[in-house]
Amino acid sequence: MPGQLSTSFWADHFILSDHLFNSSVKSISVAHDVDNTSDPLFLELELTVARCKFNSRPMYESKPSWNKATSAHIDEYKRLLCHNLHEIILPTEALLCRNLSCHDQSHINHLDAFVTDISHACLSAGAASLPHTGRSSTRG
Repeated sequence: MPGQLSTSFWADHFILSDHLFNSSVKSISVAHDVDNTSDPLFLELELTVARCKFNSRPMYESKPSWNKATSAHIDEYKRLLCHNLHEIILPTEALLCRNLSCHDQSHINHLDAFVTDISHACLSAGAASLPHTGRSSTRG
């Protein structure tokens, strides 16, 4: 297919994002090779990925810089983080579930959202209170 790359890799495990798995996996198979004397069986994963053009200039994203933070910045971060964390609604039922093999989808969804909320609380407190990295430039 024009504009498509197709290749195979051999390994005993793969880690893919849901998006890549759903959009690009052409086939998965187990290699039953008599010459393979190792314990794991190898997997063959065939991906079909559209060719991408990349911008030759790296994209710059300013990020919070802990090494530039003063005591005042850190105190403000702590204050904002505490505020943000207090805003999170605890998924009490999911947190108190004692079933080690729990597959309740609502528990899974609530716990996923809880982790996302905690992460967002930390990131937004940092973005609002800490100094950020600056774009360095070289001038000739």
